[in-house]
Amino acid sequence: MNHDIQRAVVSLFDLCFEITEAGRYQVTMTYQGSANGVFVTVYPACSETVVFRDYVFISGMPFTTDKDVLDQLSALTDRVREFQLESDEEAA
Repeated sequence: MNHDIQRAVVSLFDLCFEITEAGRYQVTMTYQGSANGVFVTVYPACSETVVFRDYVFISGMPFTTDKDVLDQLSALTDRVREFQLESDEEAA
């Protein structure tokens, strides 16, 4: 995993933490070594109903370049960020 991918994964983790701390949603992010993937799940606070779930394989997929992985991580981060925006709008 190159440095840019590591930074993107850490940024996604930070975002998940921020959204969870805001209180409207609970966001979990896990890394599964057997799949070498990052998995994100979003639940409303105090609920087990999944409102969003997605994943990105970090490496090991045929015909996938580091740029492809970065693009996928960016798209996942943008989608997760929408939950932060909802929380911010509700607080305002």
